[in-house]
Amino acid sequence: MNRRPLNSLALSKAITGFVNYKTAEGLSDRSVDSYKRILEHWAEFAGNKSIAYFTDHDINSYFVYMRTEYIPSRWSGDTRNLSPKTLRNIWITMCSFFRWANIEFHIESPMKNVPAPRFQKWKLSHSRGKKFRAC
Repeated sequence: MNRRPLNSLALSKAITGFVNYKTAEGLSDRSVDSYKRILEHWAEFAGNKSIAYFTDHDINSYFVYMRTEYIPSRWSGDTRNLSPKTLRNIWITMCSFFRWANIEFHIESPMKNVPAPRFQKWKLSHSRGKKFRAC
């Protein structure tokens, strides 16, 4: 594979390459759009620097911003903070992006030092003898 020098791949070009890779992988349009939307939002915050120069501090700063300062624009007009599960989805997207960058360009992933956001997993309790209908 033809690889560019590490310091020449700007974040915007890397996002395009990653989105193309995920499309070629056969992910649904909805999943690819989600990856793209999350990464483009991060790029607005981080700037268009080379992907080789991102650090865990840069990523953690973004998560602090997303937890404390970011005001979501939802269709409903709700401006509550992002849920822990949404933050976890952002973290997963960024892990996937840097895993791809590591494979393609041999850069070290800053995500290995970024803790995964915690969220409450809901467990369904099974009631003895009761049957549930689909809605």
